[in-house]
Amino acid sequence: MQILATALLLEFSGASFGQEPVTTMNDPAQVAVPATQLPLRAAPPGTFFQGKGPEVGTVTAGESYRVIDKRNIPTILGTQKWLKVQSDTNPNQLGWIYAGEGSQVQVSPAQ
Repeated sequence: MQILATALLLEFSGASFGQEPVTTMNDPAQVAVPATQLPLRAAPPGTFFQGKGPEVGTVTAGESYRVIDKRNIPTILGTQKWLKVQSDTNPNQLGWIYAGEGSQVQVSPAQ
């Protein structure tokens, strides 16, 4: 109960969890290739109590997507890894995908 109360206090005090990108401008370019079709979202979850952004499309299995940003989002069950990606074939297709445990998204350096 104390953990929940502390989390609520931090939430209402304006403290932000997991909003710092884990990439920097010096990171090499990366490519994400999903093994299965995934929802593309407008935003990752914000904090413990905020849901994911609305679905804005889907990513196709086997296609390459350029990784624009990465975020680690803490949740009650652990940390979720989210990637902001842009389609190589359709630059207008831009959004966030879940790339954590069990996501079947392979991330590798761009060539």
